[in-house]
Amino acid sequence: MKGKLLYLETKLRRRFITIFITLPLVFLVAVLIPGKTLAYVMPAEQLLNLMGANFSRFKTLIITQSTQLKSLHGREVEVILNEKIWLKTPDLYDAELISMPEDQTAGSGMVKGRRPGGDMSFRRLLLADKLGTRMSLLADMGVDIESVTITRFEGIIAYQLGGEDPESSKLLIEKDTFLPVFFSYRSKNDPAQRSVTVRFGDYQKLGKGWYPFEIVYSGREGVIEHNFILDLQINTPIDRLLSEIGIDGPQPHETMDVLQETPEDRRLREMIELLKEKYK
Repeated sequence: MKGKLLYLETKLRRRFITIFITLPLVFLVAVLIPGKTLAYVMPAEQLLNLMGANFSRFKTLIITQSTQLKSLHGREVEVILNEKIWLKTPDLYDAELISMPEDQTAGSGMVKGRRPGGDMSFRRLLLADKLGTRMSLLADMGVDIESVTITRFEGIIAYQLGGEDPESSKLLIEKDTFLPVFFSYRSKNDPAQRSVTVRFGDYQKLGKGWYPFEIVYSGREGVIEHNFILDLQINTPIDRLLSEIGIDGPQPHETMDVLQETPEDRRLREMIELLKEKYK
C-alpha cells in the first residue's frame, strides 16, 4: 500500500510539473501570435459552397422594390423609383420601371442613363446555382479567390475573398451565417473603371433560403442607390422574355419610360412613403 501511494504521489507531481511548464508556453503563444493567424481559414471552394446553400433553392425571383437614388454632390437630392425585376438562375433577368412620382424632376439627372433595375452584375452572385459558376463569376469580376483571410466589417467577423488592398475587388462573407455582406468590383462598363461597392443587409428567410431585403449600391460617382424590397416571390413561373446578365452590367439607356400609375402602383408609393419615414 505504501509503495502504491508513493507511485501515485510521483505521478501527480510529474503531471503538476508538466502543467506548470505548459501553461506559460500557451500564454506566450496566445500573446505573441495574432488571433487572426490562429483562426482556421476555409478554402474558397468550401466558403462558396456554404454561401451558395443559402440561395441554391431559388430558381426564379420576382422582386418589387423601392429604389432611392441619392446625390452626394452639393445639396442632397433624392429620387424614389418603383421597380420590378424578374430573375432566373443562373443569369437571366428583365426589369421595368413601375412609376416615378412627377414631383421629383429636380433629380431627373440621376435617372437619365440608368436602365430599369440598375446594375445587375452583382445579382448573379445570388443566382449562381453551381460552385464552378460562382468561382468563375468572381474571377471574371476581379476577385482573387486564391486569397482568403478573416477580417472585421462594421462589427461583423467575416471571411474575405480577395486582396488586402482597399482598391482590390473582394467579397466578404459573414463567418457565422455564410451570407455575403459586402461585394466590391471594377465596373467594366464605366470608362473610368471606378469601383462598385454593394452592401447586403436585412436578410430574411424565404422557404429554405435567405435573401437581402436591403441593398446599398454605389457605382456612379456621387450617386448612391438604396434598394428596399417591398415584395419577393420565389420559384414562381416567369412568362416573359428574359435577357442574359452580362459581366459588364447592363448597357445604359438614354431615357427611362415611365408606365401609367395603377392602383397597385399607388399602394406601392404609399408603402415607400412609410419606408422614407422609417429610415429618416
